[in-house]
Amino acid sequence: RPISLLVLYMIPLGAGVRFLHFALFQQDLFSLKYFITHTLILMAFALLGYRLKRVGQMVTQYPWLYERSGMLTWKQKA
Repeated sequence: RPISLLVLYMIPLGAGVRFLHFALFQQDLFSLKYFITHTLILMAFALLGYRLKRVGQMVTQYPWLYERSGMLTWKQKA
């Protein structure tokens, strides 16, 4: 699936995090600064997980073509 869908799904999740902070810690519900901050943090973790999963898929499904060259990258076998 495309990365844009992942980013799109993080927006409602960021709103959910803001609601939890409002309900549990009495923070301001409509704070744009904290909504953007929390959503960007969620997006960073989601993109990291996406990339880790993609590398694992590539080196597992095509072991004759690719090998892991780092935690977030793969390369063609020589």
